[in-house]
Amino acid sequence: MMTRKALARQEESKFQITLQELKATKELEKDRLQLVIEGFDQCRNEYEKVLRLISGLEQQLQEANDCIYKLESEQTKVMASQNQSLYDELVGCAPILISASLNINPVTIGLTTDDF
Repeated sequence: MMTRKALARQEESKFQITLQELKATKELEKDRLQLVIEGFDQCRNEYEKVLRLISGLEQQLQEANDCIYKLESEQTKVMASQNQSLYDELVGCAPILISASLNINPVTIGLTTDDF
């Protein structure tokens, strides 16, 4: 039969073993959680990197749209100016073209009534 002292030592030994197992489990769980945290940090860094890239692309898109708008506006002005120039040229040349193509000799008509 075991004495009280021996039983106490045996129980203390069991508690020490259990405590060591708990410490080991705690360390394993801590390591697992640290890996999860590192994974989250990596995901956050990638997310922020992609957000910066998207922001830069949106800015480039806005600049491209502004450039397109300016070019289209300028093209409209140039087309209107060209059309007006062509119209002015055609209107300015029209009397010369008409008279040159008709090649008519002027006729003088007397409007007095002396012939009666």
